[in-house]
Amino acid sequence: MKWLVNTNWLVKDFWDFEPIKKWVEYIWDHAYICHKWDEVWEFLDKKWYKVAFLKCEATAENMCKILYDDIKNRFSNTFTDKIYKVRIYETPTSYAEFIW
Repeated sequence: MKWLVNTNWLVKDFWDFEPIKKWVEYIWDHAYICHKWDEVWEFLDKKWYKVAFLKCEATAENMCKILYDDIKNRFSNTFTDKIYKVRIYETPTSYAEFIW
């Protein structure tokens, strides 16, 4: 398999992911992530906390798939490399993955 490398001899420079990182931080970082309205959301809404709603249950597995689809759709013009895996850590040793 032939790898395409940039001038720094990296397969992909970490800084190339900066738009995706900023977008994920904007929608999910320090947010209460939920599937539907609940009492916690109502309390947080009154306190002006950040809340993110998902189209499905808020599990790490579902969030991996949502993130993969959103990256593919939202960044297809600026991030043309193929994303083949998304991993979300629940703890330092436990994670979920979506592999294309």
